[in-house]
Order: sequence, then structure tokens, then C-alpha cells
Amino acid sequence: MAGRLTALGVHVLPSRGDFLFVDCGQPYIGVAERLIDLGVIVKPCKQEGYEHSLRVSVGLDWENGQFLEATARIL
Repeated sequence: MAGRLTALGVHVLPSRGDFLFVDCGQPYIGVAERLIDLGVIVKPCKQEGYEHSLRVSVGLDWENGQFLEATARIL
């Protein structure tokens, strides 16, 4: 997932957990709302200094595919 996001121009921090921390390059509020409209739920990082960041859980293959397809459409 990280590789495909990077190919879309999304900055992904290294992760060892079951989630990715991504910098969308734009305010997370708009990105999260557009993803929800496409059936994908992500967790915005609401800490100061991370206004462009989302926490994305890694799921099943079809869930990851749905997230990646939606992200490609909106970014």
C-alpha cells in the first residue's frame, strides 16, 4: 500500500504497525470528507502541525484496493 501511495505522490512515513501515516499534501478535512463520500473511512490526525495527515488502517486486500482507488480519484 505504501508503494502505491508513493507512486500517487503521497508522502508515507515508515510504519511497523497495521496502519500508515500519510501526508496528503492538502488539509485532511477535505480529503477525509471526499473519501467518506466514496465509502472509505480514515482517521484525520488532529494534532497541531499535522493538518495534512491521515492515519490509514491496513485492511483486507479488497479494502486496501478500495482505499487506493478512492485516493487516486481525489488526489
